[in-house]
Amino acid sequence: MLLLIYASSGYGRLYCVYVLVVGAVVSIFLGIFQKMQGPDSAYYIYEVTNRGGVVGFFANRNHLATLLLVTLPFVGALAVSPKRGSKHDHAKVGRLMITGCVALLIALGVVIVSSAAGWLLLPPAFFAAVAVFVRGEHGAIPRTLLQVGAVVGLVCCIAAVVAPIKVNDLGDKLSGIDPHMRNLSIRTTAAAALDYLPFGSGGGTFRLIYPLYEDANKASNEYMNHAHDEYVEIALEHGLPGVALLGAAIMFWFAQARRLWRRGEGEVLARAGCIGVGILLAHSLVDYPSRTAAMAAVGAFAAALMVAPESLEMPVWQSTRRRRRHGGARTIEIALAD
Repeated sequence: MLLLIYASSGYGRLYCVYVLVVGAVVSIFLGIFQKMQGPDSAYYIYEVTNRGGVVGFFANRNHLATLLLVTLPFVGALAVSPKRGSKHDHAKVGRLMITGCVALLIALGVVIVSSAAGWLLLPPAFFAAVAVFVRGEHGAIPRTLLQVGAVVGLVCCIAAVVAPIKVNDLGDKLSGIDPHMRNLSIRTTAAAALDYLPFGSGGGTFRLIYPLYEDANKASNEYMNHAHDEYVEIALEHGLPGVALLGAAIMFWFAQARRLWRRGEGEVLARAGCIGVGILLAHSLVDYPSRTAAMAAVGAFAAALMVAPESLEMPVWQSTRRRRRHGGARTIEIALAD
């Protein structure tokens, strides 16, 4: 996915965004059918899944919430006018109505999915989608929007850090998981990671190592295939080298985000991809979304957009520049003789 997006044309990247949005919307309706028919619904794709809930094409409702959240900033990008500042964009109202309805549908989908992490990340993701649209449409983000978005993000972070047990208990109850399993798995994995420093236990060994550190008196009948914190699992399996590589990736993301959001820099799809990667990084604090094939592909898509070079064939947002580069449209006049 990284190579495909990096080498694709501007229109190819835009078509991928359409596929992502359509896939997210279809997942919502599939999840609604699953919810309406109950735990025995024939619409559940996997045998082991959150039956009775909304999972769409996934086995875990939290990963569907991640997909919907990552899609939101791309919907904001699709709302941007093809020609920034044009006074004759007759399709603007219709485009805003369609993208606005899609954004509200996706936000409603996050709510009905009933993922606690999804609920906490929904307000920042929605404000980020608005910021993508405003930045692409007007070239700058009003200070008021930045302040409100910063406050909303700070409140959500405080809620996740100060009351993690309550929030996670709620999410676990909604997901049908024992209320203390998520927090217990994170603490147990962190303790094991300390014992396997500095080089870790090896990639893919979590399922072998975790039972050795699990308290038999507190263990449940549920199978723990991953820690519900991507960062501690990386620390366990890959030790200090893995932590260093992860830290370098996060620093690179911050550097790219700063460049893309600077005035006059970055394309609208690149900024949407930046937000998408940030959502994955945030959700990985309490889950493992990037270990599923679908979300790994979406994450690679968003990351590639952040660093992909400007294509010679640009999407509609660059239509004016593209025509100027190719010397304008060619016209042919035909005159009929008497």
